[in-house]
Amino acid sequence: TEQLIHHMQCWLFRNAQVKWNKTPSETADLFGRYGLFKYIEDCYELLHVSSYSSALNDLEEILAVNGVNIYA
Repeated sequence: TEQLIHHMQCWLFRNAQVKWNKTPSETADLFGRYGLFKYIEDCYELLHVSSYSSALNDLEEILAVNGVNIYA
C-alpha cells in the first residue's frame, strides 16, 4: 500500500503543478505548508476509490478553505 500511496502523491503533485501552472518549488511549498502529502497518505483508502482527478479537486478545496487562490 505504501507504494500505491507514493504513486498517488507523485501523480497528484505533478498534475497539480501543471493544472495550477506552478513551479515544482511552488507546488512543493503548497503541499508542505497545507499538509497535502499527509492528507493523501491519511485519506488514501477513501481517495483511491474515486478518480485521481477527484482527489486533485479535494486538494484544491483544502487550499481554498485555507484562503489560497492557486490560480493567482
